[in-house]
Amino acid sequence: MTISKSPNRTIRGIRDSIPSGYVLGRTSSGDGATELVSYRELSKQMSASGSGVSSVALSLDSGLYTVAGSPGSDLVGTLDTQAANTVFAGPASGSAAKPAFRGLVAADILSSAGGLAFHPGFASGRYYGAVVAAQTISVGVTPNVLYALPFFCPVDTTFTEASFLVWSNGTNGKGVVVGVYANNNGNPSTLEFGASTTISGTFNTHAITGLSWLLSSGWHWLVFASEDTNLNVRGVDMLLHDMSTWVMGAAGLGNGAGGCVKSNWTYSSTLPSTFPSPAVVYDGTNAPMVFLRL
Repeated sequence: MTISKSPNRTIRGIRDSIPSGYVLGRTSSGDGATELVSYRELSKQMSASGSGVSSVALSLDSGLYTVAGSPGSDLVGTLDTQAANTVFAGPASGSAAKPAFRGLVAADILSSAGGLAFHPGFASGRYYGAVVAAQTISVGVTPNVLYALPFFCPVDTTFTEASFLVWSNGTNGKGVVVGVYANNNGNPSTLEFGASTTISGTFNTHAITGLSWLLSSGWHWLVFASEDTNLNVRGVDMLLHDMSTWVMGAAGLGNGAGGCVKSNWTYSSTLPSTFPSPAVVYDGTNAPMVFLRL
């Protein structure tokens, strides 16, 4: 192969050296022999013809990065803000997919780690209630009072049913409301979920189904209230047996542990958005129980 150029030089083969500042190319229009072209001359011609790079764009995963900048300046990808208590991970279930920010699920955590180290986990079809150590008995419910008992959720879990057992003396048609409150320094605080129903028969389970209550990992409060002046439900005997939940603390070692948190409240089918305060008190009385199912 022979390549001609001006000034006077002929390159006889690719292996021959190329002078500094030159490249192999073609500046004249149309097809033809390859020439040795001055890089400076080539740059001038590209600039004059409007050739070359006129725009640069940077595309990154939306929801993860935000791109700022423009051609002629730095293009910078900045991490987007994310919701609290989320992790960057693959899909929670199913086939492999691109990772994204999401909440943890039970399958993300080994049984020897995280909340499951302190809880056996939840099984489908079973009832789960408050963390207490006391005998279950028939509890006479005081109307217009909110009763709250602590509940531990080891990992983010969705519950579809909230239930209670009417033991005796319930008045058909009278209202009952149950729910879940967030925990704040050992007390129920803001409402997370709530649902209401009416009494129908005695010594039977009253189930509120079709729920989608996603509880985050950690402590919550299960709450019960009724307008019925003649209602007995299944609950925990914390007054006589002094075996209530010590995680709630006690006023002194000569006292029993806190039985439940109570607050006076005018009954409504909708729970208050914030658990009433300062009426919240630890009380060693018996307490009705609410049960959750997957």
